Amino acid sequence: MNVFWMHRDCRLQDNPALAAAASASAPLCILYIYDHAHLSSDTFHQSHLRFINQGLQCLNTRLNQQGGHVTFRVGHALHVLKQIHNTSPISAIHVNAIVPNHQERSTRAAVRQWVEQLAITWNESPIPGIVSTGRPSVGWAHHWLQDMHKPVPNLPEPLNFVSSAVLCPETLREPHQLSALKYRGERPEAQTGGEIKATSVLEDFLYQRGKDYSSALSSPVTAWHACSRLSPYLAWGHISLRTVFRALDKRQQQLREQKQSRNRSQPNDPWLKSMSAFAARLRWRSHFSQKLHDDPQMQTQNACRAYDGLRESEWREHMFQAWISGRTGFPMVDACMRALHQSGWINFRMRAMLVSFASYTLWLDWKRLAAPLARLFLDYEPGIHYPQLQMQSGTTGVNALRIYNATKQLLDHDPEGQFVRRYVLELHHVPKKYLAEPSSMALQAQVAADCRIGVDYPSPVVDAPDAYKTARLRFSEVRNRETTRKAVTAVYDKHGSRRGRQTISRNKRERKAQTDSTAEDSRAPKTRRTRRCSVCASEDHIKGLRCRAWMLKAHSPNKNCVKEKESLP
Repeated sequence: MNVFWMHRDCRLQDNPALAAAASASAPLCILYIYDHAHLSSDTFHQSHLRFINQGLQCLNTRLNQQGGHVTFRVGHALHVLKQIHNTSPISAIHVNAIVPNHQERSTRAAVRQWVEQLAITWNESPIPGIVSTGRPSVGWAHHWLQDMHKPVPNLPEPLNFVSSAVLCPETLREPHQLSALKYRGERPEAQTGGEIKATSVLEDFLYQRGKDYSSALSSPVTAWHACSRLSPYLAWGHISLRTVFRALDKRQQQLREQKQSRNRSQPNDPWLKSMSAFAARLRWRSHFSQKLHDDPQMQTQNACRAYDGLRESEWREHMFQAWISGRTGFPMVDACMRALHQSGWINFRMRAMLVSFASYTLWLDWKRLAAPLARLFLDYEPGIHYPQLQMQSGTTGVNALRIYNATKQLLDHDPEGQFVRRYVLELHHVPKKYLAEPSSMALQAQVAADCRIGVDYPSPVVDAPDAYKTARLRFSEVRNRETTRKAVTAVYDKHGSRRGRQTISRNKRERKAQTDSTAEDSRAPKTRRTRRCSVCASEDHIKGLRCRAWMLKAHSPNKNCVKEKESLP
């Protein structure tokens, strides 16, 4: 018997491991295990299980139409597989590779060890877009594109399913039936799972909702409609990245043809720009997953170890509780957090603001934020979750400090207060001019708005401007150390932009060649004067290139540095 062991790949289309298992001559068992280690982990929530079950129900219904079914089991994965093997010997186990967290990695390692002992074939299909070993000779971005264009494996027809008499299929398990499920609670506005639903959401985005994607993705007011909303389907494997890319590629080609046939006097259609922006986000998604794949310790350790000890010893539980419950006194932060509790989703910019606010303004260690946020995010995916947490909290060493001003974010992205009033009901009657800073209302205005600060809605838990200055100062102190600069160089060499490495090296070689040529020929014409960055003395900032010092962030932000100013959020 061949076993296709599902995890984050509950779909029929573009499922390499399922296709490989189905193509073998032995009967096929499609297995899903409600793994106790997974159910009880600190990153798993009942909302995840609900979404997974919706996907499993969709898949099982489609398999029933072909005379098959999903085999459900509950328990520790290794014990379950041993029991199945004793009932009906397993000849091969087929899985799709994932970028796992520590719990998932440990579970798979234990199963692989058992498989090797019994000489059972272990077939792990690679992740499209992720370089599994070493670095590709063609460059990471080119390798990613090649993977997206590789042929999609097709399922043979008909499928040769294992008999129900041999292996009882059992049924879906609801939360109340799973005692190992540790974190429970409802997300009433959460999306519905399933491959059919995922395909519908994709089509709706590409042909209906996505027109204003590039201009509307930053605001929580417009992002709910304008963003793809595919993240939970991709995270739990109800649709593949390659399927999304190919549908997008087809749509872009259609838009280019329409542009060529359109009269030049007509205004530009925002569709093409938005689809291009979305394509970049798909590559970006794989880029971050590659980081955790290459360095699994990013889940629990700072990418740049020079920042160890910066926040860890200063945890303040009351600050964390105010943040996680949406009671900080900063309306945009509170609205975003409460939206997550309701739906499990918020747009990327607001996620970045939440982590930035917790990390810099409240000075909380990202490592203790990771699990609570994972439970809140319906689309929790380790490969994106941990690298992004480190990026937004400043511990990578190679990225600009992203210290978001929560008040400014409200004024920029929810100026009318639509989003804030929806989720922070205490502020429903607060006048617009006070909405960004309710604590600035006089007592008379508070009474009129039926919102008493400190009673109905909390006062700000921290002085944000003062916290901003303190955070900047403390990071500057660490950055200016020689040991930090060496550590940052190592991080950049391992995790820096794969698109930019060759460019930086080429620019450096070209500048060196110019210098050598000038030194050899004293009659060479003088170069015109060029403004230089006052910090690193590089002309690259003015020319629009990124010098190595800027890429490594080895110097502090400087008001005269053009690129530094552009990098601020």
